[in-house]
Amino acid sequence: MIKRIHIALTDQKKVLCLARASDLPGLVQEDEMVIRDWFYNIPRGLESFLKQNPNEEKFFIKAFAYWVLCKTVPGMEENQNQYGLLKRKLSEFSKQLFRQLRNLAARIALQVRGEFFKEFV
Repeated sequence: MIKRIHIALTDQKKVLCLARASDLPGLVQEDEMVIRDWFYNIPRGLESFLKQNPNEEKFFIKAFAYWVLCKTVPGMEENQNQYGLLKRKLSEFSKQLFRQLRNLAARIALQVRGEFFKEFV
């Protein structure tokens, strides 16, 4: 079960979204280093949603990573059909939870963008 959302930025400019820190070694290459980590508590209600929909945990972390990526990369537009079933289930479960997740993704994207562009300042 997801307790926290872990975002990692690597020296190869990869942004990784993880449900568990133990997933990190399988996602980075041998010569790749994590240069920045962020950890976020999950919004209230997400744990209940995932308990009711246990098959959605894997899709949730991928969808959340996609939402962060779309907000991080300038000019990248989100495909509204991407993860549509998950979005509908989340909205039906709680519109407030869905808004909180989207707002968290946008806030994370701002922090990641700040790290990307920090070297140019």
